[in-house]
Amino acid sequence: MGGEEMPFWSGEKLEEELASCITTEGYGAENIDCASYTLHVGPEVFITPDSYEPNPSQNTKRKLAKDEAFNIPSGQFAFLLTEEAVSISDKCIAFISMKASTKFKGLVNVSGFHVDPGYKGRLVFSVFNAGPMPIKLQRGMPLFLMWLADLDRQTKKQKIHPPITDLDLKILDPIHGPIFSPQTISESVKSFKDDIKDEVHKVNNKVTGLIATVSILSTLVVGLVIFQINHSNGEVAKPSERKSTLDSEKSMSDTKNLDANKLPDKNKATDKAQ
Repeated sequence: MGGEEMPFWSGEKLEEELASCITTEGYGAENIDCASYTLHVGPEVFITPDSYEPNPSQNTKRKLAKDEAFNIPSGQFAFLLTEEAVSISDKCIAFISMKASTKFKGLVNVSGFHVDPGYKGRLVFSVFNAGPMPIKLQRGMPLFLMWLADLDRQTKKQKIHPPITDLDLKILDPIHGPIFSPQTISESVKSFKDDIKDEVHKVNNKVTGLIATVSILSTLVVGLVIFQINHSNGEVAKPSERKSTLDSEKSMSDTKNLDANKLPDKNKATDKAQ
């Protein structure tokens, strides 16, 4: 490569130029990681509400106390402000990303990946939690990385605007409401299935109870019918029994009368014989 100058800054050059690149007090060379500079989660955050948020329409940006923690739910976006304010000269350009340890949890940087020459102020990262679980972060957490590279010349095409110090509401409005991510839809479908199972279980219980009630009533009705039949048969049998008894008594009376009539004839015969 000969004596050509390499475009990306080394860790040594970062340390030499640090005072001109990082304008926030309290951060220094200890945040240099090889050829990159580590940036930290800052004082403000905005997170899109998930389905569990009671008042999603009232969701807004949130100011964080020192070391205050927060969660980015699965399937939701967040805007994160850096603790550091940076100053990119007209001779270089910066590239930004997140640490791999947090990326592996599913947090994805969906904002720009570079910082224009002439930019001054805090950086705003737009991230998306593509993982299955909430991701916990906190203010002051080392999360972002920044690399700087030289341009081939000093440029007049710079990013000129007032320094960013907080999250601008204009960038929050487009995603103010809840984001219906695949994870959220999956949870909603699961909840719907559980509700259907509960309703089916309730209906089954009602049907079981109804069948039991019908069985009991059927048993009672059948018993009542059998009782009525037996009772009716008994009422029919009683007159027959009375008639049979009367016939029997009459027959016995006739027999006695017959015997009484025969007795005088026998006496007469006895008298003639004498």
